[in-house]
Amino acid sequence: MRMGYSLVTHLQALSSGHGHLTLRCLMPVELNSAGAYKREHPSFLMIGPAGSGKTMQLRTIPGKKLVFAFEQNSINSLAGDPSISYKLYLPDDVEIATRSLSTKANQSGRVAPEEGTAPTAYENFRQDFNEIIKSEQILGFDVVAIDSLTSMSKAIMDRILYINNRMGCQPQQDDWSAQIVNVENVVRKLAALPIILYCTAHDELKRDELSGRQIMDLVLTGQLKTRVPMLFSDIYKCMSKSTEEEDRFILMTRPDEQNLRIRRSFEDVSYYVDATIKDGGEPTKYGLGSVLAKLKLP
Repeated sequence: MRMGYSLVTHLQALSSGHGHLTLRCLMPVELNSAGAYKREHPSFLMIGPAGSGKTMQLRTIPGKKLVFAFEQNSINSLAGDPSISYKLYLPDDVEIATRSLSTKANQSGRVAPEEGTAPTAYENFRQDFNEIIKSEQILGFDVVAIDSLTSMSKAIMDRILYINNRMGCQPQQDDWSAQIVNVENVVRKLAALPIILYCTAHDELKRDELSGRQIMDLVLTGQLKTRVPMLFSDIYKCMSKSTEEEDRFILMTRPDEQNLRIRRSFEDVSYYVDATIKDGGEPTKYGLGSVLAKLKLP
């Protein structure tokens, strides 16, 4: 009890207006010991340009994997792997007519043709996503993946523009805000599951507005560049070092001056990890799979 605050004063403070004394038994809050903490299900965000091996690394993780794919090439990279189940959501009905991008022109109302249909890629994903989680079907997998967050965010925006009567027009601030909330909520829900989360996202070279330096940043909307990485335990950069003679891929596990969003939560992980799958029959021996094998997760 702090200095100058007596037990009598404390009891008086608990007295009711009718002169009755209310005594409360204050129990200490049960705290957890960091020394007893054991990592069970890490979450990985793999970033890099197209062709850098982001999707292929999913094959190196042991166990059954469920992939929500928003890119056709995702399945091309994973084809033939019996440990992987997937659902594919591709852009279906998008407005391709020429439209003005001016704010004034965007106020003219819905631009989708009357005979057109609403984009269904994200809506189909939402229904499947909720059903797989509510039915606990998701618990039959060791890993759940989204490939990629960049393409999923585009599918979300297609749906939002349709709902807001702006298909084919430049998104407005409320469109971007709705997209940010949707993307973040999907990742948050998956990150809370008791299985490994694996997501991919594209990055691009940009000039930092404050420092003027050239940096690699995520191809995501506004605050998602900061808020999405916060939901992952590990963020690795995928790079291709392939030549005419051979395919070669590398994972970078720590940040440098150009790749600021990379981080690792595990000790004893090399700065660069050889991510090349040299034997397709035993992919778990390579890349991210070799990192997880050393960690001996339960």
